[in-house]
Amino acid sequence: MQEESGQILVTVDQATRLMQIGRTKLLELAYDGSIPSLKVGTRRLFKRQALEDWANGQEEAQYLGLPH
Repeated sequence: MQEESGQILVTVDQATRLMQIGRTKLLELAYDGSIPSLKVGTRRLFKRQALEDWANGQEEAQYLGLPH
């Protein structure tokens, strides 16, 4: 499946590829509210920007030596 660079929302499978983390970890982060997600029908979707924001926050926390 070809991902479009302008795509705002991504599926769980697309998000796991973008984040390079497992499905279980991604859903754990979504369910605990660490990464915001949307439920549309039976699908869980993620904003690309939210994924980038989370990753940037993790990188900053590691750089500053803060718990993440």
